[in-house]
This record gives sequence, structure tokens and C-alpha cells, in this order.
Amino acid sequence: NIVGCSKGGSIDLSSNAEEIVDCFRKKSADELVKAAAESVAPKKIPFAP
Repeated sequence: NIVGCSKGGSIDLSSNAEEIVDCFRKKSADELVKAAAESVAPKKIPFAP
């Protein structure tokens, strides 16, 4: 995944939600916003802090 929380695709939100959320909490807001923008490009950013 874009921010590296899926461990190369070996885990996902449905199977390891707590681990994924913990990983997201360790990422900066800027990193998460950038990843969101990349995942929906060229659409608008789905949220803004």
C-alpha cells in the first residue's frame, strides 16, 4: 500500500484492522493526505485535516 501498512500486501484492513490502524497512527498527517491524494488521483482529496 502507499504508506506501507499492508506489509507488502500480506495483511489488510479486514483481516488485521487493529494492526493497520496502529500503523496509520504512526504516520504523519501530511503522509496520509499525500497517500489519499495519490490513491484517488486525479480526483479531489477526499478529506482535509
